[in-house]
Amino acid sequence: AGAAGHGREAGGGKKTPLRCPLTEAVRGGSPEMVQVLLDFLPMSPSAPPFSLNEALRAATECRDASTRNVLARLVIAAGANPHVAPAPENGNGAAASESALGSAVAAGDLALAYTMVDSFAVSSAAVRAARRSDPRLRDRPARFFDDADMREE
Repeated sequence: AGAAGHGREAGGGKKTPLRCPLTEAVRGGSPEMVQVLLDFLPMSPSAPPFSLNEALRAATECRDASTRNVLARLVIAAGANPHVAPAPENGNGAAASESALGSAVAAGDLALAYTMVDSFAVSSAAVRAARRSDPRLRDRPARFFDDADMREE
């Protein structure tokens, strides 16, 4: 019988849903583990998919402010969007009612809100720059890039 989160309940009973390992690492408050998962798990063909927005939402619940900000930066740099409410894990249940940014604002955590907005702006600028310099997209008109940028905002 495996531990919860690995497909079976502790007593060997019915199956439990697999949880996103990234979200669990964020909930555990370990920036080092989050970085390891971001670096290595996506390369494994059997790795469960990450829920970046759920992991970011989980970062808002971290008790230590400095760790909370580090976790948010890591997950946003990996592609989380602080403006989007996360989808339910494994497609079960309802989506979270608010985004990670909304959660930080509702909690009055100005430092985390600033970290999210700033990190997302830096991450978005890097994505846009990479897209515009991609040799495969060299022949696209400027309107293509402008439209893509608008969809991401």
